[in-house]
Amino acid sequence: MTLLVGEKRGGYVSHPSKRSVILLSIIALAMLAPIGGTVSGQVNSYTYIAPLANRGYFSIVKYVLDNAKVSIHAALMYITDPSSSADIQALCDALINAKNRGVDVKVVLESDYQSTSQAAYDYLISAGVNVIWDTGKFIHAKMLVIDGQTVILGSTNCCNYAQNYNNEVSVLMNETGVACYYKQCFNAVWNGVDDPGLGIQEFNNISCAYDSYTYDLIRNAILNAQTKIYIAIYRMYYEDPVTTLLQDLVDAKNRGVDVRVILEDNTYANGDAYDYLSSNGVSVKWDSSDILTHDKLIVVDDTVIVGDTNWGSYYLTGLDYTVSAHIKYAKIAAYYEDYFLQFWNSGDPAVEPYYLPHVFTPMPYVEVYGAESLDIPLVIVNGGEYGDSYAITAVDQVGWTLSVTPTSVYLSSDSSTTGSLSFTSTSSDPSNVIRVDVASGSYSSAVGTAYIKVVNVALVPEYSDTLLALSFLTAVALTVVIVRRN
Repeated sequence: MTLLVGEKRGGYVSHPSKRSVILLSIIALAMLAPIGGTVSGQVNSYTYIAPLANRGYFSIVKYVLDNAKVSIHAALMYITDPSSSADIQALCDALINAKNRGVDVKVVLESDYQSTSQAAYDYLISAGVNVIWDTGKFIHAKMLVIDGQTVILGSTNCCNYAQNYNNEVSVLMNETGVACYYKQCFNAVWNGVDDPGLGIQEFNNISCAYDSYTYDLIRNAILNAQTKIYIAIYRMYYEDPVTTLLQDLVDAKNRGVDVRVILEDNTYANGDAYDYLSSNGVSVKWDSSDILTHDKLIVVDDTVIVGDTNWGSYYLTGLDYTVSAHIKYAKIAAYYEDYFLQFWNSGDPAVEPYYLPHVFTPMPYVEVYGAESLDIPLVIVNGGEYGDSYAITAVDQVGWTLSVTPTSVYLSSDSSTTGSLSFTSTSSDPSNVIRVDVASGSYSSAVGTAYIKVVNVALVPEYSDTLLALSFLTAVALTVVIVRRN
C-alpha cells in the first residue's frame, strides 16, 4: 500500500513573514475501489466526499496520484519550481511516475503565469508528460480529475505556501457523474473553449458549477439559508455583482440567520466589503496577520460550497475559468463548520488550525462472505510541523470482533506510519448489502460498523487553550461499514 506521506493576478505573491502554526494533522480518508482496490469479496463504489484542509491536502493528493490507474487530467493556475519545494517536487514526480506506468496524464497551465510555471513545465515536458499553456480565459481553477471517478478542487494552488503555510480549503469527491461534469470542464479548458455548455448540474446531492454559474449557486444558497451562513474568503471586492451578494447577506442577517464572515486582512481589496457588512450589522472579522487565509469557503445550514472562486467580478461573471461544488451532506458541512469556528473562536481569527486529525483507509465499505476475517489497511500521517502522541482505538460492534494496530503512536514532523483494522464476523445471520447515508449518518440493516478513533494524548501547552476550544481538533472517528452477503 502506498504511504501517505497566495495568489494575485499578474504574478505569484509569497508571504515569508507568515508562518505555519499547525502542530499535527492525522490525515484520514476513505477512498473507493477505483483508487484503493479491493480487500476481499467486493468493494462497492458509492458517493464519497473527503474534506481537504490546509496541510492535509498534499498527503491525500499525492496518494491519489500515486494510485491513479487510467487518467490524471489537471487544470491549474500554476505550478511553482519543483526544486523550490519538496512537496511540489513530489507532486510533479507523481505525475511523471503515473505517465511512466501508462496513465494518461494531461496538464493545462495558465499562460499568464508562464514565468511562475516555466521550471515545472520544462521538468514535466522533459519527462514526457503532456503539458500545455492555455489559450482561452484566465485559469483560476485548481482542479484534478482522476480515473474518471475522483475530482479534487478548491483553493489550494500547487505551490509551497499553499501546501504548507496558508489556510486553504479543498475537497475530494468520488462520484462518477460529478467526475464526468468536471472532465467536460477540463476538456473545454484543454481545447481553449470558453464555455463547456453544462450549466449547473446535480449528482447525488452535489451541485456542480463553473464560471458565472457559481454566482447563481452562491446566491441561491444564501437566499434559502435558514440558520447560518459562515464564510472564510481570500477576496471580497465591493463591486458588481458582489454588492448583490453582500445585500443578500445583510437580508439574511435581518431575517435571523447567523451570518459570520472572515476576510483575509487586506484592506485594499476587502476593506469596502468589510465596512459595508459591519455597518449593516453583519459579524465580520479580519484573519490573523500571521497567516494568509486563501480559503473560498461558504457553509450554509447543513451544506457547504467549496471552490476556487473569490468574490469579484472576474470570478463571478465568467471572465475566468473557475469551478465549485455545493455539497449537501450534513456531516461534510459539519467538518468545514468546525474548521471555520476554530478561526472564529480563537483570539486571533483565522490562525492556521493546529490540529486537523483524520485517519485514512482506502476501504470504507467492504462486503465479505460467511465468517470471513479481514485486515483493512489504515494510514496515519503527521502533516504538521511538530510531533505528538496519539492513541488509536476500535470499538467492537455486535456481530464483529475488532482490533486495531498500532494502539498508540508518536509521529515526528512530516512522518507517517501504517496500521490495520482487523475484524472477524461472529454472527451466523447473513444480511443484505447496505450503503452509508452520509447525510443522516444512519444505516439500514447494518451487520456491523467499525469505529476507529484517534485522540491526541498530550497537547502542546503553548497552544492548549485554543486547541481545547473545539473537540474535533483533538479527536476524530472514522467509520468503516462492514457487511456480509450470502
